[in-house]
Amino acid sequence: MRIGGLTAILLLLAACTAGESYRDEDVPMRAYSGFALDRYMGRWYEIARIPNRFEENCAGVVHDYALNPNGTVEVRIICRVATLAGPVQTFDGRARVLDPPQEWKISFNRWVPWFFDG
Repeated sequence: MRIGGLTAILLLLAACTAGESYRDEDVPMRAYSGFALDRYMGRWYEIARIPNRFEENCAGVVHDYALNPNGTVEVRIICRVATLAGPVQTFDGRARVLDPPQEWKISFNRWVPWFFDG
């Protein structure tokens, strides 16, 4: 059986990224017990990140958080495309604070009405 060039490249890429991890998974993640939601609100400057699709090709990233009266959190990610001199790009979302409050469920798709139910 002969594999086409594109198929071979895709299989090679899949093999290279299989098992790729951005953190030591032997150490369980746990939320910080002293988290205070009100102190988290405001502007945060990103100094490092786990790769994600929203910030791909972004530089100079900041995150803005604002608490809504209904307990949800407005989330705005602002970045420059490619370099600090690049055009500004923003991503707006909303988070629902879970229990414990260190855990949030964030959506950047405002058109999904069931996200904020219950």
